[in-house]
Amino acid sequence: MPEAMKPRRSTVYGTSPPPRTTYLLPTEEPSPIPALRLRGRWLTQAGFGIGARIEIIVADGELVLRVLSDGGTSPAERVDAGDLCRSAYL
Repeated sequence: MPEAMKPRRSTVYGTSPPPRTTYLLPTEEPSPIPALRLRGRWLTQAGFGIGARIEIIVADGELVLRVLSDGGTSPAERVDAGDLCRSAYL
C-alpha cells in the first residue's frame, strides 16, 4: 500500500447557484451554495486522474472520495465537461 500523503487544508467557499427557471422578486437575492475546489498534481498521485469516475460518501462533518475507475483505461468511462458541471450541484 502506498505511503499516506500529508494532510491538506482548504476552505469551503460560497458560489452562486445555477440559473433558476423561476424568477426572483427584485428584492430577493439567491443564497450562496457551499463549494469545495480540489486541484493539484497530488490528486493524480493519489489516483484521481483526469476523467476518473468517483464516489462521494457523505457523513456528518466528513466527505470520503473514492475512485471508481482511473479514467485513462476506457474512453467510454471518461466524463465529459457537462457531466462535471452538473455534478457540482449535487
